[in-house]
Amino acid sequence: MSAYDPLSEKGKAMPPPMPDGHDIDLVRTSWQDVLDQPRESETVSSAQVFGLAFYDALFKLNPAARTLFGTDVVRQSKMLTYVIAYIARAPIIVPPTQPPTNLQDNEATPDLDSSWLIDSLRELGQRHYFYNVHPQDLLDVWPSIDAALKATLKDKYTPVIAGAWRKTVDHVTYHLTFGINTQRKISENKRRRTISCCTQ
Repeated sequence: MSAYDPLSEKGKAMPPPMPDGHDIDLVRTSWQDVLDQPRESETVSSAQVFGLAFYDALFKLNPAARTLFGTDVVRQSKMLTYVIAYIARAPIIVPPTQPPTNLQDNEATPDLDSSWLIDSLRELGQRHYFYNVHPQDLLDVWPSIDAALKATLKDKYTPVIAGAWRKTVDHVTYHLTFGINTQRKISENKRRRTISCCTQ
């Protein structure tokens, strides 16, 4: 599967292929397999092991990314797995219903309003703009997720599962990129107005 590039066509984020119901089912069941892995420690959950494997792979691919996340990688891994667990429990291709209050709601209904999820991902992207995250930084997300899947699923990892995750991650990455670019334009417009007011 060729790499999805959120910066294709002169820097404009192009929509990736949409994950279908089968893809979402594979993501959900394989995420449950991750959660069902034997715990290596009483203080570290299987989900956190996945998160730590993700950041380990990310920092190997892009050592400079470490500065974006601070020193508390355990906390960051928890945040990552909250988002993944939410998406796994709340498929993107579903009929509208009442959305839960936030992306950390682990009791999320599987019948999530897809427009609410998209808006939430874009808002998350806007917040990441202020963390100095750029669209090109998101190119390392999928390889790092893939490495974490291999490390945690072990012999249950298959190319079919990887393909389903890839489509889902690319969909998420697209909306994060949209949010980052939106906030960048908002911030640039504010700076222009400020400069204009100061020079009048």
